[in-house]
Amino acid sequence: MLDTEAKKNLAYRAGELSRLGTVPEWFQKAAASEEIDWTEALANEGAERVEQFGEAGDTYTIYRTPDGGYLVEIHDVHYDVAWVFIDEVFDYLRFRIEWLKPLVELSDRADKQVREEIERRRQF
Repeated sequence: MLDTEAKKNLAYRAGELSRLGTVPEWFQKAAASEEIDWTEALANEGAERVEQFGEAGDTYTIYRTPDGGYLVEIHDVHYDVAWVFIDEVFDYLRFRIEWLKPLVELSDRADKQVREEIERRRQF
C-alpha cells in the first residue's frame, strides 16, 4: 500500500501548480493495491507508463492516465516528492517545457557530476 500524502498531490492547470483536492479513483485503487510493483499497480487501473527521465538521483516518470490525462511522478534519491496530475494535453506539453525540462537538465548535471566523481576516485 502506497502512502499518498495529500501534500504531495499536485495539479497542473493553465500554467499553475496547485494542491490537488482529491486524487482520482484509479490512483486511489492503485495506491491501495497489494501489488508490489507500482507501475504494474497503475497499469492494472488503466495508467500506461510512457516515459522516464533520470538515472541515479532524481527520476521523473510519466504515465498516460485512464481518463486521457497525464501523471508525472517526481522522486528524489530516497522518496516520492510529488505526483502531478495533468488533465489537458495542452497543459501537459506546457508542463514538459516549463517544469520538466529544467528539472531533468538539473538532474542530468547532478548525475554527471556523481559519475565523474566516482570515476575520479577509481583512478586513485
